[in-house]
Amino acid sequence: MWSPDQNSFSIVLTYASIGCVYILLSDYVGELLFPELNGYGVFQTIKGLFFVITTALLLLILIRNFSGRIEHSNKQYRYFFQNHPNPIVIYNTNTLEIVNANRASLSFLQGTKEEVIGIGINEFLDHNQYGRFNKVVNTARTKSKYRSLGWKIHKINGDVAEVSIVSHSVTHDSDNVERLIMVEDLTEKIRSQRKLKKSQERLQQVLDGIDYTIWWDSSADDGFFYVSQAAEDLYAKDIELLENDPMYWYKYILSEDKPKVDKVLDEFQKHPTYQKEIVYRIKDEIGNIKWVSNKVWKSMINGNSTFRGITIDITDQINYKKERESYIKQIENYAFSASHELRKPISNILGLTNLLFENIEDKEKATHYARLLENSSDELDKLTKRLINDLEYTQRKQVD
Repeated sequence: MWSPDQNSFSIVLTYASIGCVYILLSDYVGELLFPELNGYGVFQTIKGLFFVITTALLLLILIRNFSGRIEHSNKQYRYFFQNHPNPIVIYNTNTLEIVNANRASLSFLQGTKEEVIGIGINEFLDHNQYGRFNKVVNTARTKSKYRSLGWKIHKINGDVAEVSIVSHSVTHDSDNVERLIMVEDLTEKIRSQRKLKKSQERLQQVLDGIDYTIWWDSSADDGFFYVSQAAEDLYAKDIELLENDPMYWYKYILSEDKPKVDKVLDEFQKHPTYQKEIVYRIKDEIGNIKWVSNKVWKSMINGNSTFRGITIDITDQINYKKERESYIKQIENYAFSASHELRKPISNILGLTNLLFENIEDKEKATHYARLLENSSDELDKLTKRLINDLEYTQRKQVD
């Protein structure tokens, strides 16, 4: 392993040795070739040796300072590597063996350092993903950074996690290429997304099963517009076309009812929060006239106006109300007519009863009045039965 102190000293010693040898030899050779320089070469030798030794000492100081910075950076790297919150491993792309792993990765894999380091990284993958991983390794060799999703990691304790990985290059040489892999555990996120999707599907099923239209409109502020499936039946138009037009509902209102609706809309514009039920008629795509009740709520969300409401087809209720009013009117008219028909036999019975009591001693008159009283009673009985039959018939008709 490279040692900053040992290597820096070796570099400086080599430099000083070569420099000193060169100066000594060059000065000696110079005196041999040029005798007239005898004595002057000694001074040059001393000066050269001083320069080499001085620069060697400065070089030693600089190298040691630089080496100290490198060592400090390495310590910081090791610290950040070991204490990074995400699982990180370093593997050899040639052998696929894990050469280093931080604490988070050991905790994630549920194993010790001895159980993880030296193991092929592909051994933690799902068997069906071996081929894909080999392709990813070959692709990643040419990239400094590579991200990939949809991996399943088999932990040492048998648990399976769904993860995404981000791969970075660590070393680049012909014999050994190491890459760093940072793992993001997506298991809980994916599980939550699946639960959310399932809840959304259930909610959509509930909304689709409701026979009245639920809508939400904040589209005026580039927001969100939603209308439930029931609108398709109400307006006899494809739901996708309605979803693309937040003002679809206004186009179906009968022209006679639009002034009333416009007046209510003006009221909504005057208040930041407001609620109102609007009852009006619409004409759907196939020409059917329907009564609807549109219960609208206005509120402010993040400073933007938001409208939401429930639109209900009340055609049957309106028709039932009209039929009921007609039925009540018929009953009133019938009761008025029947009261006049009943007055005659009742008056006869009352009058004959008085005559009968007044002539109770006259057997012939009493018998005559009794027969008349019997006839009036029969007439009253027939009228009563007819009234009852008529009422029962009217009630059956109303129910049907």
